[in-house]
Amino acid sequence: MDAHAVNEMLAGINLVHFLNWSGNTLQKKDGKTLFVCPFNKEKRTTCIASELGRPCAAHADEKDFVLTVDVKAKILSCALCGEKNTWNIVDYVKKLHNYQNGDAYQHLLAYWQDAKVSTKTPYAIIARTRQKIVLRIDDRTYTLTDVKFKKLHDFSMTIMLEHGNQPPLFCEVNLTGGKRREEFVSEAKAHFSFSEEIIQSDITILQQAVRDLQEEYSQKQQDEIQSAKKKFEPTDTETTEAMKTLREKELVFDELMRDMEAIGFTGDEIVKAILFLACVSRMLARPLCVLILAGSGGGKSHAIEIIAQCFPDEEVHDLTGMSSQSLPNYDPYALCRHILISDEIYGLEESIMYYLRSFISKGKITRSVSLQDKTTGRFHTVEKTIYGPIVFLTSATSAELIHDETMNRMFVLSSDEQTEQTRNVMRAMFRRRTKSGIMHAKKQEKIFRKYKAIARCLRPLSPIIPEEWMEKLLFNSEKLYHKRQFDGYLTLIEALALTRQYQCKTFMLKDADGNLVESFRVRAREVRDINRLLMNIYAKYSAELRGTDALCLQAIIDFCKKETEGTQMKYYEKVFTMINIHKASNLALSSVKKSFQKLFQDEYIVRTWGKYKTRSYYKLNIESDDETFSRELKLWDPPDEDSKTAQ
Repeated sequence: MDAHAVNEMLAGINLVHFLNWSGNTLQKKDGKTLFVCPFNKEKRTTCIASELGRPCAAHADEKDFVLTVDVKAKILSCALCGEKNTWNIVDYVKKLHNYQNGDAYQHLLAYWQDAKVSTKTPYAIIARTRQKIVLRIDDRTYTLTDVKFKKLHDFSMTIMLEHGNQPPLFCEVNLTGGKRREEFVSEAKAHFSFSEEIIQSDITILQQAVRDLQEEYSQKQQDEIQSAKKKFEPTDTETTEAMKTLREKELVFDELMRDMEAIGFTGDEIVKAILFLACVSRMLARPLCVLILAGSGGGKSHAIEIIAQCFPDEEVHDLTGMSSQSLPNYDPYALCRHILISDEIYGLEESIMYYLRSFISKGKITRSVSLQDKTTGRFHTVEKTIYGPIVFLTSATSAELIHDETMNRMFVLSSDEQTEQTRNVMRAMFRRRTKSGIMHAKKQEKIFRKYKAIARCLRPLSPIIPEEWMEKLLFNSEKLYHKRQFDGYLTLIEALALTRQYQCKTFMLKDADGNLVESFRVRAREVRDINRLLMNIYAKYSAELRGTDALCLQAIIDFCKKETEGTQMKYYEKVFTMINIHKASNLALSSVKKSFQKLFQDEYIVRTWGKYKTRSYYKLNIESDDETFSRELKLWDPPDEDSKTAQ
């Protein structure tokens, strides 16, 4: 149960009804409500049912009715039980059944659900407008104004009570307790000569009525949101075509690329493929999360937006921003296997990034919250879990300010900023404004629906990578730049295999819990295709430095060699700062700063610290005379199954 549900339950429980439900015996004497106390064993004549811990009504003696109930304070007390003779309802249940906190709340929840089902609220709505609600309980009429429909569990309002021909009573009330509620009870008793039990019962009924109206309003709001974001349901024709595509065609590298070009998403095929496979990986236990690094106006947000439209709207959360507590306050399964998008990672606070990192690593968020019981003032702890996994897609202009732990959990990708790609983007912009472009835009929705139908047809199976490939698939590089991408590499292989699941034979496996899981074997062609994709990434974005970055690296090498000339120190052991390189070259300091960010990100240089730790010091990321700055990544291609069988 969440915090609101716990407080709602504790505030709504009627102690008298609960004790009756528990099998205790009631007696009214001198205006007091008394029950048999189950704890003072030595001073009572009543026996206790050993298996339930309940007083036996058949053997109750008048001396045993010593358990006093304070209805307003919701406190139970017994004068014969020694010093600790007062309990709230939670402590009473814990002591009675020898329960821990969690078991006690489960016991109360069982009562609460049973009471809500078995008890009908005896009220009738006479009139209802946006300003007021008129209710009738027996022969009493209540007019409620200033009701907080938008704020669940807020029961403060203005009440007008009418009875017979007497003048009405007006009062500002909070139905959940407090001084105003006590004042309302006292004024109603004096004004209409009602008993306190009647007013307390009416307040409980009014609280239930307001709660019903608040939940009705909340549900109406949710329905309106869902109607704006309806669950995608493909037609029979779309489903048939989607299944045909999955069985007969290559989805990612052929079908997707051709359709994306058709809607004007031109060039940059690597970004398209990686983003699409990342979204498909939401069905895996460890999905792929992607960070795109590119300059301002590089099209990184546009790429994420286009690919996200290929998946059902209800599974995509495209958020401009998130507050620090928004993520842990989702419903438990609201984000499970969904896609979470943030346009700029810089717009997210570090507190929300902490939750995101936990979500990515563990696949869930578990948070404990201390809550105060409004009736007793005591605190209790409730745990709330939000389940994943999720796919997180975001972008940034630089990796300089991004936390290292965040970078290690993301598949870092660079957008194509070459001249030819820029011209292709400008051509696409121009084409959208032509007659043919406007006419063609109407076909985009059909293409997006096609891929949403395909996403609906994909099943969350478990791809199995053959164990005999382990040593050969491992990256050969010792660089952290390569190692931190290895998990993403394996996820890409699994995601690509999922898009070809209908072209493979499936079989059943038992998991650790003994449950059957439908699986299929990853083929050699999936590994080879991802290898080509990954090699293109390194060849296109990481193999060589260009422009100012290349000049800055050469200036660093020249500076280090000059400073170590005539000494026994190796040039790659020399430590330097940005200022050193700025003064030793003709490069502007601002250009040096930007180039250092790129060189540090791609591990051409590594950061160390000087004597006084007042500024950043760097050195070249080379440890021997034979080592170079080569970014080459050697990957192993498994032999084709057909050729292996032939051998």
